[in-house]
Amino acid sequence: KMTATRALEKLASDDQIGAFTLGKMQVYAPLQEEAAASPQEMGELEQAVTSLQNEASSLEQELAASRGELKLLSGAMTETDLKQKAKQLAEENRALEAELGAARNNNQPVSAADKEAIEKAAVQYVEAWGQRRKRCRDLIGALLDNLETFTDKKFQKEVGLETDEEHKVVFADYSAMVAGPRKRLAALQQARKKPRLR
Repeated sequence: KMTATRALEKLASDDQIGAFTLGKMQVYAPLQEEAAASPQEMGELEQAVTSLQNEASSLEQELAASRGELKLLSGAMTETDLKQKAKQLAEENRALEAELGAARNNNQPVSAADKEAIEKAAVQYVEAWGQRRKRCRDLIGALLDNLETFTDKKFQKEVGLETDEEHKVVFADYSAMVAGPRKRLAALQQARKKPRLR
């Protein structure tokens, strides 16, 4: 037994066999050398790896598509939500129809006195606007005559002057709008000045 043990120990020290301890026992076993794969086996392994990679890529695309579909379905309204929305819209529509009906049935015409007062106020506002606009332009023109380094736009910017263009209004449009009322008011004034025949 001792001779066999020495022989096994020598073989293990020469790396001809393997030796490992199992509890209190020393166990000896043949070396398990892995044989190198042949070129054919390597090619088959590479094909298998490529196939698995393609399959994994396809599964990732399907997963992304499923996630997108799930997101759309999660954000979509359910049948209950649609019924509630339809009910709400129907109620809003009935309320608007009631308001429209009330407006249509309100056939009270504007009195001549109210119409005249409205037109008179509109004419006065537009005329005052035109007068102030002209005075401002005249003043700016007089100042710019003595300020050669300033342009019209630069001066307006420096003093913080608000323009019609900034507020997207055109004075000529408003002037034309009150042209008719101005003529009617002038005619009414002339008619009121004429002496009445007794």
